[in-house]
Amino acid sequence: MIKRGTMEAGQKCFSTTPLHNHIKINHPKEYYIERNKNEQKKKAQAVNKITPEFFSTSTTVKKETVLETSKQTSIDEYLKSQKVWSINDSRSQTIHRKIGLILALDNQPFTLVEDTGFNNLINHLEPRYCMPSRKFFSKTIIPQLYMELNNKISDKLIKTDYINFSSDIWTCPISHESFISLSSHSIDKDFNRFDVVLHASHFPESHTGINISKKLESMWDSWKIQAER
Repeated sequence: MIKRGTMEAGQKCFSTTPLHNHIKINHPKEYYIERNKNEQKKKAQAVNKITPEFFSTSTTVKKETVLETSKQTSIDEYLKSQKVWSINDSRSQTIHRKIGLILALDNQPFTLVEDTGFNNLINHLEPRYCMPSRKFFSKTIIPQLYMELNNKISDKLIKTDYINFSSDIWTCPISHESFISLSSHSIDKDFNRFDVVLHASHFPESHTGINISKKLESMWDSWKIQAER
């Protein structure tokens, strides 16, 4: 039991330092055990106080970062979606081909690609597509389509054992120019008919048997067809 004196002795306030020193000197084991407990308690209180604020700040920063990244991605995607395709873009090439087929199958003039209404339609369907010039279609797309079809027909003819041919000569009533054509007719192993016009050519020469024969032979040669077939 430790006496601290009384109010009558003249002490109006007391310090705990003497008690603290007494315990530290006379009861060191109990002192250090108690001190460790107090330190652990203070650390726990400090963690409880700081952790919610830290996580709240961290979460806010993370959300802001995600939103900023999301905004940046959205802007990039929008700009990318509005960018006009180059003429060699694979998506442009697909549309080039479709327009080329319109010109070929419907016998449309190359000036179709310059018509206001046609361009308005294409722009409405795909604003990122840039319409090339009619020269691009006449010098690039149509020749490509021709070679594709030419190769398919050639493969078909090579696999055919027997072929019949027919020819026609006519004169244009407007220009009075003469033309000659060559068509092939065959049946495959499944008895499917295959008829195709192989060639049509200007024929200004006299329509003699010799001239017609030479012209037909040159047409066969262009398709690598032997005369005995």
